[in-house]
Amino acid sequence: AAAGLARRALPRLLACEGAAAAEAIFALAYHAGSTLDAPLAHRLLLRAVADSEAADAAARLGALKLLGLALAGGGSEAVWGPKPEELLRTVVRRLASLAAIDSSREVRRLAASLEAAAFRGAHPS
Repeated sequence: AAAGLARRALPRLLACEGAAAAEAIFALAYHAGSTLDAPLAHRLLLRAVADSEAADAAARLGALKLLGLALAGGGSEAVWGPKPEELLRTVVRRLASLAAIDSSREVRRLAASLEAAAFRGAHPS
């Protein structure tokens, strides 16, 4: 039941901004798990990447949690969209940047953990 609600609500919530929307998106995506189709999972991934550039540390932390869900889910290449190599490079660079220089210790730690777990040294040139 929660997965069905998530699949119906997420597309609408992705249009919303703010911390409350981000928390709801993460919670619904978590409960939907692997039941999300590739296009919706791609939109979640794009949202996570965009939100990881937010000025607010709490928003960046939320973005990293959502990104962690996307990375943990694995999934098909379709989740990475029409230019998977480009999006993958963007994600790797963003994680490396956040892990190295973010002002928030929590953001740095989570970014470093995600980078290590997901890419194990695969840095783009």
